Amino acid sequence: MHALFEELQAAIDGNVVVLGVGNTMRADDGAGCLVARRLAKTYPERAFDVGQTPENYVGPIRRAEAGTLIFVDAADFDGAPGEIRLVTPDDIGGLMIGTHSAPLGLFMKALSEDMRCRTELIAIQAANTALDGELTAEVRLAVGVVTDVLLKILGLHGG
Repeated sequence: MHALFEELQAAIDGNVVVLGVGNTMRADDGAGCLVARRLAKTYPERAFDVGQTPENYVGPIRRAEAGTLIFVDAADFDGAPGEIRLVTPDDIGGLMIGTHSAPLGLFMKALSEDMRCRTELIAIQAANTALDGELTAEVRLAVGVVTDVLLKILGLHGG
């Protein structure tokens, strides 16, 4: 947890907004959504469960006036189930990212340029993305770790 916190702290510029991406009907693919839902209980105007269509949330994202947008999503980067990595938009090309209507890396770059903000991705290695499957224990643990780190980050980088 400490390493992720330190990496995020070094990457952050200004107010932080978190976007949880994924599909909760596909087991581990819903990890980002679960993180965002937990964060939204404390930070409803700075944490959004955007599901499979983050492009539909441009209005609320703009209103939050983010200096840094942090996306959280399940991915396949050949890591151990539940492994967590901080990824920049330029590094996304080699990852298999969720089941989204628009390529996440392109969306992150477009938002970054349009809003003049930083974008980062917290990727959680998925193990099971079966339809109606259960979240695996490893990913459930990773969701807890990422949530705890982001609660600290949001507390330090408020709007």
